[in-house]
Amino acid sequence: MKRIILLLGFCFFAYLLNASGKGYEIKIKINNLKNKDIYLGYHFGEKLYVSDTATLNEKGIGVFSGKEKLKKGLYFVYLPNKTFFDIILDENQEFTVENDTFDYVKNIKIINSDLNKVFYEYQKYLNEKQALAKALRNEKKTYEDKADSVNIKRIQDQLKNLDKNVKEYIDKVISDNRNNLFGKMISLTKSVDLPDIPRNEKGEITDTFFQYRYFKQHYFDNTDFSEPGLLRTPFLESKLKEYFTSIPQHPDTLLPEAFRVIDMAKSKNDEVYQYVLSYLFNLFLKSEIMGMDAVYAGIGERYYLSGQASWADTTFLKNLADRVSKIKPNIIGKKAQNIIAPTSDGNWINLYQTNAQYIILAFWDPDCGHCQKEIPELYEVYLKYSGKNVKAIAMYTQGDQKKWLDFINEHNLNWINIWDPYNQTNFRNNYDIYSTPVIYLLDKDKKIVAKRIDVKSLDDFLSRFVK
Repeated sequence: MKRIILLLGFCFFAYLLNASGKGYEIKIKINNLKNKDIYLGYHFGEKLYVSDTATLNEKGIGVFSGKEKLKKGLYFVYLPNKTFFDIILDENQEFTVENDTFDYVKNIKIINSDLNKVFYEYQKYLNEKQALAKALRNEKKTYEDKADSVNIKRIQDQLKNLDKNVKEYIDKVISDNRNNLFGKMISLTKSVDLPDIPRNEKGEITDTFFQYRYFKQHYFDNTDFSEPGLLRTPFLESKLKEYFTSIPQHPDTLLPEAFRVIDMAKSKNDEVYQYVLSYLFNLFLKSEIMGMDAVYAGIGERYYLSGQASWADTTFLKNLADRVSKIKPNIIGKKAQNIIAPTSDGNWINLYQTNAQYIILAFWDPDCGHCQKEIPELYEVYLKYSGKNVKAIAMYTQGDQKKWLDFINEHNLNWINIWDPYNQTNFRNNYDIYSTPVIYLLDKDKKIVAKRIDVKSLDDFLSRFVK
């Protein structure tokens, strides 16, 4: 349970306060610690925030207190040795916890909080069963070394029975606590039990994607989007992250699923809706997977730009609208915008009239340090495939013709070199060019296959698909 990341976010204290109730008073006694500061904080996804402090006296006793209740969630008591133990705060926020710094789960004592007693009974049970499972696996390994099939089978049966008992225990805990925050937290840790794949009388699979569809349909069955207390736990964020990284990483799959999950939250609770929308928006905004900007833009357009995010300020919305307008014309799978521009030898080129299996489209500037290195490397890749129905169009993004031509001649860039001296092509908006170099790959129909791809990745792609 050791974690050393601690964000001292006292400014978040006001956010935690709830006007209802008579406040909180949590008495902490640490048996082998005295005259030290301890902290009360809460989980928010993968991060930790501090909301209160207390000083242990000579008897190791300190009290966290406030005139108004804290918002529900999974909180922690952080100690000077940079470790912590968790407690659950629900409606009851007046109780006592006694612990030490040796074994937080085994030695904890809870007074006047049945919910936290159940919480730690659950942890103790799982710890015991995990220790038993580890011992059985170690014993099994000794028999495997001896090729003792009888005892291997015996231990396998024991492990299988242990797993069954643990699952039944967890199901009962969830059932008994379905209406409190603890039960809702544990529900989020349950995986989807997949039915067997359907088969015909001959044993042949009749529906290859049955389990995948079932997984998607039932993944959030145990998620209570009406419970804002789940926001102050690590479990909801973990649930969302697991789902959106386990289904196919393609915008056509991810965007409808993002809409579905956001709408589920929106129909249940405003605070949860704001969190889920913000989390998924930022998840795809920060994604390093090519093409995820389509998901980010789709979420932004459907919810933020349509006025369904009342908390978003005008500056954010204005900047988002600008980004979406530049992303939408060049989403992967869409037909690229045409470019009609003069070439370095005084002729004109029309992108739509350039025929090839693939077209490399690069935007660059000889004054750009990265371009000076990558454009000659890109040209070498182009030469590898130029005899295999692959063409390249390299567009100079600035206006110094002499500097452009000097670089072309110095590096013998004998591909289609174009520029836009009078800014007539609108290439910056159509291709979202705000830095260089930027490399696109188009197919024979001028649809965008890849964008903002590096030279090595382009080479890898062409080596697989160009014969």
